[in-house]
Amino acid sequence: MPLYMDRHDLPGATAADIATAHLRDLEVQERFGVRFVTYWFEEEAGSGFCLIEGPDKESVEAAQVDGATWWTQFRYIELHYLRPLFLLILFFRVADVLRVFDHVYILTGGGPGTATQLLSLYIYRIEFRFFDGGQAAALAVMVLVSISILYSLVTRALPLERA
Repeated sequence: MPLYMDRHDLPGATAADIATAHLRDLEVQERFGVRFVTYWFEEEAGSGFCLIEGPDKESVEAAQVDGATWWTQFRYIELHYLRPLFLLILFFRVADVLRVFDHVYILTGGGPGTATQLLSLYIYRIEFRFFDGGQAAALAVMVLVSISILYSLVTRALPLERA
């Protein structure tokens, strides 16, 4: 299934405007057989991005001729083509969780209690509040190894592009 990136300059637009446009896009999806996979909106710059996926009509038509149900089409055709995208989204979201230390620390300090405690904040507390550098370093190495393993699994699961 081909993927297309669409970018728009939207000066003065808000997140509510993008949500309204997304509702209109749902109508377009039904009419023309495209899917808007995800949206990004940067309010400061006034630019919006969306990832559009066009269906592979030959595969869908072949499955319909073979008598496949909608669930079978979704499971073996749609989900198969979306798997690389889901894996990339998963990897980027895990990376976002590991980078969010500054926002949580400045806004809540990890509190109340440990309600908004993330892994990076936990390692920070062990090092600078409990002065246990060895445990903090061991945790940081474990995070590095875990992310390396996750990255290698994601890259193995993605299809290879051969020229």
